Amino acid sequence: MITRDVGIKTLHNLASRCLRILREAEQLYLRGGSAVNQGLRHFDEHWANISNAQKWMEWHAKEDKVAATLCSMFPLEGPLCLSRRLTPQELLRWAEAAISAARSVKDRCAEATNLGNLGSIYLVSVKHDMPLHYLNKP
Repeated sequence: MITRDVGIKTLHNLASRCLRILREAEQLYLRGGSAVNQGLRHFDEHWANISNAQKWMEWHAKEDKVAATLCSMFPLEGPLCLSRRLTPQELLRWAEAAISAARSVKDRCAEATNLGNLGSIYLVSVKHDMPLHYLNKP
């Protein structure tokens, strides 16, 4: 019989694997040239799992510190691949979830990095006044 703790640990492990895959896709993308397309293909091949893992971690971040930590890392592991494949609204949701999760586990570094990324997302979207709102928040 699979206990709840074993099931949760399995989901944490799957999310960690998705983070590694996202990081691999980003590293390929960063090589430039033909590796950009390889990185995006790698991302696309695993997108369903990456997306599902991020959603699960987001949903459970409030009551599960490991889920919160993992949720805070998703936007940081593949920002260029994510920016090429997600809409600005999706990027905002991921960033806001990551910020909330980082705050819940008091990870100031992840919080600050995700806040910076959120500001960048707002700058390239229509909402040019929003970065100042987030930068002035304590």
